[in-house]
Amino acid sequence: MLAQGNSISAQIFPDINEIFEPLLTEGKIYYLAYYRVNQRNKIYRPVANKFAISFTRWTKVEEYLEPPSSFPSYVYTLKSFNEFPSLVDKKDSFIGTISVL
Repeated sequence: MLAQGNSISAQIFPDINEIFEPLLTEGKIYYLAYYRVNQRNKIYRPVANKFAISFTRWTKVEEYLEPPSSFPSYVYTLKSFNEFPSLVDKKDSFIGTISVL
């Protein structure tokens, strides 16, 4: 059962990237085993969670072949355009805009 409203980021450090790069494809969902959960970097937090998953040399990855259709593809937080000035020079998140013409 999926819990809604939760997200966590993951990181793979450069020294083990070559292990996982051929195993992972953007847009797919994976089961993970043997990973670490650490406090998130204080400078950059791509999602509103103070923890992050860190892959290790022993992390096991298995593709989840039949994920539920309700599993989210993306996690984001919308900000109003009026909030943008207060976010200038802050490094804790990535800010982008979406416009409709």
